[in-house]
Amino acid sequence: MRCPCGKKFNLGPGQGHNRLFDKHCSRYCKIYFEDPDKYPHVLKSKSKHHKNQWVKPKIEVNCDVCEKTVILEPYEKEGNKHFCSKLCWQSLVKTKKGMVHWTVLKIVKLYGPISAQQIAERYCTGTTVMTSRVAAHYLKLFKARGIVEKIDPPIENLSSPTTYKINTNLPLGKIVKDKIKLKS
Repeated sequence: MRCPCGKKFNLGPGQGHNRLFDKHCSRYCKIYFEDPDKYPHVLKSKSKHHKNQWVKPKIEVNCDVCEKTVILEPYEKEGNKHFCSKLCWQSLVKTKKGMVHWTVLKIVKLYGPISAQQIAERYCTGTTVMTSRVAAHYLKLFKARGIVEKIDPPIENLSSPTTYKINTNLPLGKIVKDKIKLKS
């Protein structure tokens, strides 16, 4: 596939740093190409050797665990950051099923409303395969905690799948790490 930035990329296990964005090579490109006018090009540096050399700007986003600022750069590895530090990432990974839960919630947030089957198709890691039953199990857990909202199919088309969407603006890593319940 080809990103709007012109770079070729592949999705799937062992294909690079991008696991979540199917039309862009990185998180940076997804944010940048949603509204390129919002991020005008900047000078490469103040050096006399970089005169009239313009580059894409750095983009600030929030950490998915602690909400500190994370800077995305227009490079594959630096453009896919979701966490501010290794400590934030480790705190999520050390939580039981933390990375799996975070990835499922991230997919629902990015592509919701989405069905369990569609989540299973989008979920890809190095060695793990997810089935729609497993995805539905996780969604049922998050629905009970009030994090996702279940959207039943319309009466006219009961054969269409049940879909889910995120019900909160809290950082997803924090929800998973602290096992936050929005419902009692």
